[in-house]
Formats: sequence, structure tokens, C-alpha cells
Amino acid sequence: PGMKGKHKVLIMRCDNYDPDRISDIVKEGMEELNVKPYSKVLLKPNVVIAHPEVFPHAFTRKEFLDGVISATVSKSEQVKEIVVGERSGITLPTRWAFKNAGYPKVLRKQKIKACYFDEVKQVPVELKEKKALRNNIFLPKPVIQTDFLINLPKIKAHPWCRLTLSLKNFIGIQDDRHR
Repeated sequence: PGMKGKHKVLIMRCDNYDPDRISDIVKEGMEELNVKPYSKVLLKPNVVIAHPEVFPHAFTRKEFLDGVISATVSKSEQVKEIVVGERSGITLPTRWAFKNAGYPKVLRKQKIKACYFDEVKQVPVELKEKKALRNNIFLPKPVIQTDFLINLPKIKAHPWCRLTLSLKNFIGIQDDRHR
């Protein structure tokens, strides 16, 4: 068990939220890692509580999303669709959070659809690992149908775990009943 082989992590600097610069950095990273998004692509930002005045640093910025979408479109092969999907937290409607984050303008510009996980069917997925705590988990149907997932977390402080990184972003996939 465990991960086999060598894994590569890229840490790349970007001094501002310029979508074109972000796109170039992401494309460079995809080339370095030999990554080519394909088929059904899902971009999963963190929009847990998007409010530009009350919580201005608590969500994935629209400029970052814009740059990543551009890079994804540029580097994709045989892509059927690219979707931005999320489930907002703390019982806030995801549509409201997307609006507050400024995503609708970016999505219209990029001709990309939004998927609000709080508005789609949650379906069971069997867990086959013997050490699993449950027999299955419930996930939004669009997540299950995704072929290529790109995680766009917001690295930030958190009262429970001090620092949030990419794994905590996936709590925005499940709804409150199944967390």
C-alpha cells in the first residue's frame, strides 16, 4: 500500500492576480508535469463563503479561476466540456456565493458552465477499501461523471486545522447530510 514512484510538486511565484500571467504559469506547470486535461473536465474552486467585503480572502479569486480556465482550454485534448463546480458551505446557496465571487462574468467570458452541487442529485459511490469507515459515500452526479478534476483551493488560516490546503477544498463536494 501507499504511493509508489516519484511525485513532483511545483511551487511557482505570481506577484499579482493577473489572469494572463496565471494562465501562463498554469500552462507552464501542465507542460512540466505533462498534464493534458481531457474529456469531461471539472474545475473545483473554494467558494465556501464568498463575500468581497466581509470575507475578501476566503475564496478562490475570479482572476485565478479565469487564468486556470484559459490554461485548461489551451492545454486540453479531446475535451467534451469544462465545468466549474462547487457546493458553498454554511447553508449558503452556491449561486449566491458564485455571484459574490464574481464568477458569472468569468464564466460568460470563457463560455463555461457552472455546476451547483447543492442543486444536483447526490449518488452513492461504493468504497472498496477494506479499511474504509463506510461502505459508500454520496457525491454529486457530475463529480462521478468527471474524467479530469482540477482542484483550485484557497490556502488560508482555519480555526480547526490552522492551515487549509487542497484536501479541505473537497468538503465542498458533499452536502451537509453526507459529510
